[in-house]
Amino acid sequence: MWWIAMMRRRSKRRINQNEWHQNSERNGPSASATEFRCEQADSELKILQREVWSEASPLDAVVWSRGLPDDVYCTILAHLPLSSFLRLRTVCKSWNSMTKDKSFLEACSRISSQNPSLLLMDNDNCWTYEPAVNDWKSIPLSFFKPHDDSHGPAYVVSSAGGKILLLRRCRLLLYNPLNDSLKLLPPMLDMEPRELPAVFDIHIIGMFVTEDGTSDAINILVMNKRTNEEGIEGDFVDYDSFEPFVSQVYDSRTESWKMKVDFKPLFKWSISSAAMSNTKLLCVTTCKRNPQPSHLAIYSVVSDTADAWRRENIAMPHERLPLVSPHLFTHRGTLMLVAALPTYESRNERFPVWNNVIIWKLSRYSTPVETDGHWERLMEFEPKDLNDELWNTTTESFFFLTGGDYIYFGSRSGSSVGMINLRSHTWRLLPSFPGITSHFGNSILNMNLQTFLFQPRFDLVL
Repeated sequence: MWWIAMMRRRSKRRINQNEWHQNSERNGPSASATEFRCEQADSELKILQREVWSEASPLDAVVWSRGLPDDVYCTILAHLPLSSFLRLRTVCKSWNSMTKDKSFLEACSRISSQNPSLLLMDNDNCWTYEPAVNDWKSIPLSFFKPHDDSHGPAYVVSSAGGKILLLRRCRLLLYNPLNDSLKLLPPMLDMEPRELPAVFDIHIIGMFVTEDGTSDAINILVMNKRTNEEGIEGDFVDYDSFEPFVSQVYDSRTESWKMKVDFKPLFKWSISSAAMSNTKLLCVTTCKRNPQPSHLAIYSVVSDTADAWRRENIAMPHERLPLVSPHLFTHRGTLMLVAALPTYESRNERFPVWNNVIIWKLSRYSTPVETDGHWERLMEFEPKDLNDELWNTTTESFFFLTGGDYIYFGSRSGSSVGMINLRSHTWRLLPSFPGITSHFGNSILNMNLQTFLFQPRFDLVL
């Protein structure tokens, strides 16, 4: 293909052995990191080892200068991280047109399961973290704004499966920034008599990908907001005086919204952590008057029966102290849970310092969900490894972001972010991102930074 021939000629002229580095994201974090050994107890518990970052050996310039088969070239380009994609498109018109080539799009569809990119965004800037080089790269903020802005500015709400959910005035949109394809979702259904819900009157629970064999379907779950008699949202809610919450789901296969059964107040707090397994949405539940997680609740996205919500007889892991920000996710077909553990050896007992992150997997669990199971502790930190750089991070606004083999974690009240690699059982502390002057300076919350994951998909057209 002509564009591959052109890229070969340019790369042959410009190749520099000192500038090429092995893709550590695919083959492991580094040569030294591959030498780690995970300590295992009798229960198969793995202790996460900290990576020792070092630059890998350079690629062989002689091999690369000879050229590669077209399909191999396409596969390599399809593995480029997000910032490299954007730089590639700005080299020349021919390289930009390459992203529409059939062979390249087929290669992208074959590796659609690659790890998503972590992004930090504020009102003026956007950065993406690249694990292969362990660094932050700046990308244009306009990248996440559709070129068609005739209906006003749009804001990122959620992301899944290569699609970004945008909010524009009172409407929701699906957007793929890599090919600028955009879909305006139909208006939501009435949740109250004679009242069409506005976006600011609902909780957008999340956007979830459902595999149906040939393509990935998108489901968006939203619920109406409820207030107490004084009209105050939040923790001080009289559940007994409430009517059930109302929910509806958007299905990309039918391109329509559908009302679902009422969401009982018992599950009010569970909806903040959810994971999709087949056509079932699993949530962490809490008791009416106790905000601590207790059991799983299962919501059938496609079911129209009256028992679409049900409580599963699977208790949450029992620990000496309450779990902090429990987060459900699926990894290679297995339902998993990650949470932080606090220590009250702190002056601030309301938001104590955390001293460990633990990962569990749900054992003896079938898909679709039909059988009981129990949580098995799978991985955890060695607490002494966290004292140096994360000791000042409190449990306030603690967050987890999961995608592919990675778990990103941190506190919005702090300035440090960590990453766990589930495949290699290692973790690393990410370098300070632009705008953070010191560990005790600005925080993610103070900088008003939005954090989310995005999976590049050139082959996905809305």
